[in-house]
Amino acid sequence: MKKFLLTICGLFGLCLAMIAQNIKEQKEMQELTLSEVSSLYQLQPRKWKSVHDPSVVWDAATQTFYIYGSHYYGVKTKDFKTYSDITRYYKGSYESNDAYKAFKSNPVHTVKRCLPGQTEVEDVVLPSFDAAAFCSTYASSEASWVSGDQWAPDIVYNPNMKKWCYYLSLNGDYWASVVVLMTADKPEGPFTYEAPIVFGGFDGQTRSGKSVSYKDTDLEVVLGTQSSLPSRYKTSAWGNLWPNCIDPCAFFDEDGELWLAYGSWSGGIFMLKLDKNTGLRDYTNTYPSTTYAGRAPNGTSFTGYTSDPYYGKLIAGGCYVSGEGPYIQHIGNYYYLFMSYGGFAPDGGYEMRVFRSDKPDGPYKDASGNLATYAAYQLNYGLNAATDKGMKLLGAMNNWGLMTVGECAQGHNSACQDDKGRTFLVCHTKFNDGTIGHQIRVYQLYLNKQGWLCAAPFQFDGEETTDEMISTTQPWSATDIEGDYHVLVHPYRLDHSKMQEATPSIIHLSADGKVTGAFRGSWSYTDEGKSYFQIRLGSVTYYGVVVEQTLEGSNAKALCFTAVSNTGIPCWGYKMQPKYAIAYNYNRYNAVYFKRTMFSKVTGDKDILFTPEENVMLNWISSNPEVLSNTGKFTAPAEDTSFTMTARMECGNFYWQRDFSAKAIGDPSSISGVPMEGQANNIFDGIFDMMGRRVEKPSHGFYLIKGQKVWFK
Repeated sequence: MKKFLLTICGLFGLCLAMIAQNIKEQKEMQELTLSEVSSLYQLQPRKWKSVHDPSVVWDAATQTFYIYGSHYYGVKTKDFKTYSDITRYYKGSYESNDAYKAFKSNPVHTVKRCLPGQTEVEDVVLPSFDAAAFCSTYASSEASWVSGDQWAPDIVYNPNMKKWCYYLSLNGDYWASVVVLMTADKPEGPFTYEAPIVFGGFDGQTRSGKSVSYKDTDLEVVLGTQSSLPSRYKTSAWGNLWPNCIDPCAFFDEDGELWLAYGSWSGGIFMLKLDKNTGLRDYTNTYPSTTYAGRAPNGTSFTGYTSDPYYGKLIAGGCYVSGEGPYIQHIGNYYYLFMSYGGFAPDGGYEMRVFRSDKPDGPYKDASGNLATYAAYQLNYGLNAATDKGMKLLGAMNNWGLMTVGECAQGHNSACQDDKGRTFLVCHTKFNDGTIGHQIRVYQLYLNKQGWLCAAPFQFDGEETTDEMISTTQPWSATDIEGDYHVLVHPYRLDHSKMQEATPSIIHLSADGKVTGAFRGSWSYTDEGKSYFQIRLGSVTYYGVVVEQTLEGSNAKALCFTAVSNTGIPCWGYKMQPKYAIAYNYNRYNAVYFKRTMFSKVTGDKDILFTPEENVMLNWISSNPEVLSNTGKFTAPAEDTSFTMTARMECGNFYWQRDFSAKAIGDPSSISGVPMEGQANNIFDGIFDMMGRRVEKPSHGFYLIKGQKVWFK
């Protein structure tokens, strides 16, 4: 008996505890006001600038990001939301059509040199070079050519020089391109042409009576005096083995040394050591001549170079595979090499790939161990790709978030870190709208537990989360994460020729780690107290992080995950945070379902139920369900009856509710006027609803016939 009583007492105590817990949970529910649900979700379209091949640099002194692009154009911003133009930033204030004048001559420099195979360092003269004339060799007009062919600059602050160093490529036909250095005291210029860094296209070929001479380059500064063009450069197939000297990227390594990566398609991406004290090429740094057996796109074999005394070290590409716009940024423990594969037209299949190395000059590999270099031509992008090298960052997509126009051909990116430790990816995107228009996009980058980069699902909007915070905090519990998510997988091998896009689907993440919906699988935090996250969708596991972002195009907050598989496929997911989800549904459905007067005269069934989105639940509560039920079913009272309808939307620990004054119109037996039977012969003279609108086919409720109220069952 005593044991029985103890059991009863225990059960009673458990019930009290459950009731107390339920009360506690109810107390934790937070009500949103009408003002809040009206304002928490607002559309906020952003005005983006059009900067092609954007290169971003952070200036801590002015707390400003400067973004430079091709063809004499740049912008600046403090928040990646509002921008102002940078114009006429060459010394002399040249307009674009006169820009060639900035590159006609450079100051003569004395540089230190060590010839290949030797150890002696000597002083030599680096003369003036007419870079404008060089890149215009095969053009009809030097002025118009240079005006339209100032491509893909990169800017870096050199603390040793106390100068801003602006590396720019002047592109020419048949690889007759040149990377030059310009310098300025301020990030907005004006910039002065200092000297060339590397020339291309001196292949010994004559085309329509025109040719490029190695004597017009710094080849002999590097190699010493030559009696003739070295045979390895004399070729009619320059693009198979030698670089196109464009798309420069200058960066300081963790030891303070300065490097330059450059190149596009053709013979690949090469790297040179620069002199950190002058910003020019380091002519004391020598490179051996090492080769590989290559295979060209047409199947012919050739001897390629993994290292060359003039061009430096091959770090990516080769054999004319696609790949351009190299950008190297040290993040965490690695140097990351960003490249853009494919063609940059909207239907060209352009997309960003990432490799990493623990050394600035490589070797660069992806998570599968694939080198960024190629020894034979392979199609490496699009539907028929033969290889999926490189970790993809994102790709062509549509219907993501509030997106209404598909975005594609994202690429030619740069990256930077601010003094808060946040890393940003800046690229250009094009659109699936039949135009070749482009705009910049800015995504924050995060490191997953494996040290691979994951791009945030939405554009940067002032978020404060850093990699350090991800590795030390876990602000969202499993209960917080639970819910329906929009999920977008960015696959390789889209059919870009048909503008194929990735589009989202819906999955459900339960608090116990299950994934259901469009994909089945599982999810989990990988470390207690950290925001590292993994999710398995089908047979593929993605590793990433959980962050909060602003839903692009609005002010609403969303709980997001961004992750990448070990095979390089990115995966994004998001759900609106609870109070914003309620506000979203209120703003979307208010005009139809939450009008103050919608129950002022109830004469029939009411369409009050809709399916809310973004994990929101909707309930109606009638104070007189015998007249109008919680689902909107109407039963006429004997007389006019006043009652209250209450709408309530819930999501997470937030709710909004509103009381509506309602009046049900009574049964016709209590209404004076001609009975229904008496109107049978006149029914087709005209039937009107209670608002005076003609009705062709009356249904259940009250109508007007010849000024009398008539009840239709």
